[in-house]
Amino acid sequence: MSLGLFLTRLKNRLTFFIQRQAKAHWGGCFAISDWNFVEHAGDRHPTGHSQSPSWKILECFKDIKRLCSMVDILGHGPSPKNWSYSKMTHNGLVHSRLDCIYRPSKGWTSGKVLPMATNWSDHRVIMATAYLRKPKIEKVSPAPRLPSVEALEKTRKFWLRVLTGWKALTNYGPVTLERWKSFKDEVLCAG
Repeated sequence: MSLGLFLTRLKNRLTFFIQRQAKAHWGGCFAISDWNFVEHAGDRHPTGHSQSPSWKILECFKDIKRLCSMVDILGHGPSPKNWSYSKMTHNGLVHSRLDCIYRPSKGWTSGKVLPMATNWSDHRVIMATAYLRKPKIEKVSPAPRLPSVEALEKTRKFWLRVLTGWKALTNYGPVTLERWKSFKDEVLCAG
């Protein structure tokens, strides 16, 4: 799939999600990725017109940023000091900042971005701390999922299934999300 098609599909699906799922409050998105293009020409060295992304890709990406209320953790402009990719070409060493972290523009601040070289890739691992400025705590009451403990105490079948499932979950290596979900679903079904 081409980058342009991928970004167009992502924009359409995000638009649908935000319109349908996030009507009450939409705080924005986090996005961490190797974007395979640079948003600013200054994020590439040496700069070269032949490697510039098409205006359609940039416009689609800007639409996604607006839709998700995202800003680059490094700020609005280019950041030549934080190259995340390097490659030797016939023209010499090329640097780019392809890997970016985007955070919601409102309610969050960012720490310094740290690119770290790796031994396994021509990309660097990038890390940054994001801070929530105004946490909002809401009272939440859990949805009723199981009968009361008193009702569950009256049946031996429930606890036998739960304990058998727990033993199976914990005796076979690390607990994966898939195995945890399976255990949880089994408990809810038993209840």
